[in-house]
Amino acid sequence: MIKSMTGYGKAICASNNMDISVEIKSVNSRYLDFFPKTPRALNAFDDELSKLIKKNCVRGRVTLMCSIDYHESAKSGLTLNMEKIREYVKVAEVIQTELNTDISVTVDQLMKLQEIYSPDEKDDFTEELKETFFNAVKDAIAQLDKIRNAEGNNLKKDLETRLKNVETYVSQIELKSSEHRGEDFKRYKQRITELIEDVSLDEQRLLQEVAIIAEKKDISEEIVRLGSHIQLYNTYFDDIEYAGRKMNFMLQEMGREVNTIGSKTDQIEVSHLVVSVKDELEKMREQVQNII
Repeated sequence: MIKSMTGYGKAICASNNMDISVEIKSVNSRYLDFFPKTPRALNAFDDELSKLIKKNCVRGRVTLMCSIDYHESAKSGLTLNMEKIREYVKVAEVIQTELNTDISVTVDQLMKLQEIYSPDEKDDFTEELKETFFNAVKDAIAQLDKIRNAEGNNLKKDLETRLKNVETYVSQIELKSSEHRGEDFKRYKQRITELIEDVSLDEQRLLQEVAIIAEKKDISEEIVRLGSHIQLYNTYFDDIEYAGRKMNFMLQEMGREVNTIGSKTDQIEVSHLVVSVKDELEKMREQVQNII
C-alpha cells in the first residue's frame, strides 16, 4: 500500500516521575530530512532516535518536537543547575538593555525551563526518561502512519482514475491510428508523386519509398511500450517501499513515448488525444511527488 509523505502524529506518555509529549510533522521531500527539537536532557538518545525515524519514515522532511514535564515528586529529586540559570538571567539582562525595557524574567518563568534541572545521583531518571521518551515517539509515529496511510489511499484512488484515463486515451490513439493507416499510405504516395512529378520512377520503387515513410510514422511500438508501462505502473500501488520513486520514473518513460507519438502523427485527432494524455501524466506527476 502506498503512503503519503504528509502526516502528523502526537502522543503523551506518562511515567512515575514525568510526562513526555512528542509531536511529529512530515511533509514531502526528495530524501529523508530529519529535524529533532528536543530538550538537552534527551541529547544522549539522538543516534537511536535518528535510526528509529529512518526505519519508520523512509522519506520526507520530518520534524520532531518534544517537551518534558517533571512531576512535583520528581522535582524533589532534582538539583538546580545554577550555571545554566545564570546564563538565562544574563541573556535576559542583555535583552532588557538592548530593548530598554523594565520587563524581567520571573522565577516562575525560569522554573518552566527543563534545562535548569539536573537529577541527583541517588535519583537518576535516565532509564525512565529514555523509556518514556521512546514510548511517546513510537506512539506518535503510529499516529503519523495512520494519516500517511489514509492520505496515501486517497492518492491511490486519484492515480488509479487518472491511469485508467491514460489507458483509455492510448486505446483511442491506437484505434484512430489503425483506422487511418490506409488513408495515410495513400496520402504519402500522393505527396511523393507530386514531389517527383518530373522524375521517372517505377511503381515498385514508389511503393518502397511510401512504405519507408509509413514505417517511420508508425506508432505501434510506442503503443506497445505504453501498454507495458501502464501494466507495470499498476503493480506499484501495492509496493511497500519507494513506490513514489518508481512511479515517477515510469511517468517519465510514459511521457517519452507520448512525445514520440506526438512528433510522428499527422492526424489531428491523435494529436488532441496526445495532449489529453500529457495533461493526465502531468497531474499524476504532481501527486506522485508526495508519495514515499
